[in-house]
Amino acid sequence: MSRTTNLKILPTQSVKSVKSVDHPTLLISLGTSQAIVPEAFLFPDVRFESVHVLTTENPSVDLVREFFRLHAPDCRLTITRVAGFKDFTSEDDHFHFEEVLHRWILGSGSRPNDRSFCLSGGFKTMSAAVQKAAAVHGAAQVFHVLADSTFPDASGRMQPPGTLKEILAARDAGQLHFIRLGPESGWPQLAQASAIAFKNACTRSKPSGNISGWMSAISPNRTRRPQTRHPDLAPAP
Repeated sequence: MSRTTNLKILPTQSVKSVKSVDHPTLLISLGTSQAIVPEAFLFPDVRFESVHVLTTENPSVDLVREFFRLHAPDCRLTITRVAGFKDFTSEDDHFHFEEVLHRWILGSGSRPNDRSFCLSGGFKTMSAAVQKAAAVHGAAQVFHVLADSTFPDASGRMQPPGTLKEILAARDAGQLHFIRLGPESGWPQLAQASAIAFKNACTRSKPSGNISGWMSAISPNRTRRPQTRHPDLAPAP
């Protein structure tokens, strides 16, 4: 016998951070869609003083750099690539990305009540890792951004904004939608953690063009993690 229960959806209000923010900082992971970074920067009622982007070795970041050069030249921008990390192909790749992620957060020098995390960029596992890291390290706000598909591509198919002009047009038309997931208090055991104790192995670093920021590559600790197997499966030969 089956039974269906209808749940009433109650009216809700937007979840907003209740913490004071002195130096608003945005931390965001990036996959192949560069527009995510400018869109996240346009988060309502916040003027980010610094933006830190974490990505893999492959994606272009030209649009990101051009946006900040033209529209936010006073914002400090850093772009960090995980050295040797081109794609998610295994659980081991995720472990290595996650390790760099935590060191990158500490290396940003941001405080929990100053930083916001955007979950929109990169693979789903990257977004999941960022959300978990926000819960561990603390955040004033965790959010997701969605953009309407209102711009035709070469074939006439409607797509989300992909150029700076389209991003700003989408903002002005109310076609960027921000989903606030609220603040994270963080683990008190990590309140005093700093980049000094957990240094990044920065393999390459250089000024990122004409903007006030840096582009670097961080190498994860390649210590092999133990592999887990189902107890009912025979050992691999």
